[in-house]
Amino acid sequence: MSEIQKADETKEISELRKRFKSKGFAVKSWATAYGFNHAMVSLTLDGKFSGKNRSRKKVSRKIITQLREDGVYEGEFAWEVSDEKL
Repeated sequence: MSEIQKADETKEISELRKRFKSKGFAVKSWATAYGFNHAMVSLTLDGKFSGKNRSRKKVSRKIITQLREDGVYEGEFAWEVSDEKL
């Protein structure tokens, strides 16, 4: 991964967390409201889990899907992006 890609990912991650906070959400209360582990939500907001890997019983995909429904996550899902776009 190039330095530019890392910088873009960091920017995207920080934008996701900014949008999350701008909606007035707190990680722990949001996670509790939807039945998620707050650490998993935080790691997902930080970009550690993108939903591409099918491990963790698809929890990160569920979190990201809920974030989209709540207007926090914008754009295509990472697991839907084809290799041609990368």
